[in-house]
Amino acid sequence: MNVNINTNGAANSLESVTAYLRLWRIETRRSVVIWFLPVIALIGWWYASARMPYGTITWTQTSVAIGLAGTMMMPLVAGVAAWTAGRERRRGMSDLLAATPRPPIARDLVVWGAVVGWSLLGYLALAIVFVITTDVLGTWGGPTLWPMAIGALSIALGAALGCLFGVLIPSRFVPALLPIALAFVLGAPHTWGMRWPSMKLISPEAALWPYDYDVFSGLPSDRAIPFALWLGGLTAVCFSLIVIFRGLTRPAMASLVVAIAVAGVGAWLLVNPATPSRADGSMPADYDPFCTGEVVTVCGHPAYERNLKRAERALRPMFAPLLGIPGVPTRIEQDVPGSAETSTDILLMQADIDVDLVIADVVNGLMWALAGDENHQSQSDDAGAVQFAIGRWLLERAGLPADFMSPYSFASMPDQADEITASADRVQERFAALSEVEQRGWLEMYFTDLRAGRVTPDDLP
Repeated sequence: MNVNINTNGAANSLESVTAYLRLWRIETRRSVVIWFLPVIALIGWWYASARMPYGTITWTQTSVAIGLAGTMMMPLVAGVAAWTAGRERRRGMSDLLAATPRPPIARDLVVWGAVVGWSLLGYLALAIVFVITTDVLGTWGGPTLWPMAIGALSIALGAALGCLFGVLIPSRFVPALLPIALAFVLGAPHTWGMRWPSMKLISPEAALWPYDYDVFSGLPSDRAIPFALWLGGLTAVCFSLIVIFRGLTRPAMASLVVAIAVAGVGAWLLVNPATPSRADGSMPADYDPFCTGEVVTVCGHPAYERNLKRAERALRPMFAPLLGIPGVPTRIEQDVPGSAETSTDILLMQADIDVDLVIADVVNGLMWALAGDENHQSQSDDAGAVQFAIGRWLLERAGLPADFMSPYSFASMPDQADEITASADRVQERFAALSEVEQRGWLEMYFTDLRAGRVTPDDLP
């Protein structure tokens, strides 16, 4: 029995794919986006870098920054795509190209693919820079992929929008006006987000730029699929409209309906998230704190390991004359957002650890009464002057200038800050004149009352 296998269909399909790849390669080599790519990538890098926090770099913030770079590249990519897609009609070549064997939508896809390919290459280079920086300076965790994917999908959507407007309106003004319009759309949620909160939920730029994405709250993993549906659906809508414009109405109408449905489902899921809070545990909610210390124990999130070590070294000379004194806290912990109130044996320092500010937090905690004691603002100005003086003395032992501490924190009234400062200068001069043994003896006797605001200048020798 003879079996005839028809291979013409497979061969034709392979030949068609090869032809499209050849067209894409030619378009990629001669695309105008090559000349604009450094500027596009540089603007994305600038925008993302400006939103990176000062101080410790974490993987959570880096992942969001990379995604933000992609959203900012989107308007410029759209402008370049509009210029490239509109060249046929702008140069009067539509009738000439109509005689070619490939359909017009094939050329549109090739243009879109070339713009997206080069833009994603610049986006990848930008992401590598951020990842290498974080890998060198970061100490905990790893990258989160979905914010970076949102940036890539935003670039693809921008190119599709550019192709759509370039095909429909082949004007020289479109490539210049379209990026401005898209930048306005991206910024609108920040302006009108309070009136229409849904705008922030469906905007990729606004969704990636809240202030509570950190190592404690984490990134909401349930936003990945809805954003993929939303942005991917909008991209498909753009191409369905291009196909309709090219004359293939019947198949395009079906694809347009499907694309609108997909985008609508994604938007609905974004507006009605499964987890109302951003802190949904996509980053581990429970972690083993990193602790270090020879003189005093300093503990915090392991992402801040380097700064915790630096802070502990800076605090050693400050705590040396206080060791063993009753009432002196023996542990310093990072002030985690939403954590319960701690005891008087533990001092809190700010979550984003800057060494100088940690020292200031610790000194303020040593001088002010904590939970259960008198409020420092209800004390007398004389007691505030003593606390201010001893606090500045501790600051100087840690290597910080005395003026790093504000007198307003120790005055009962703001207009008495100058009087507090003058009185503290005299108290600090008297205390500094004592020997180390006398200073130690005085601190042992008065430290508890000092924190409670019950010590006046008359109590100094």
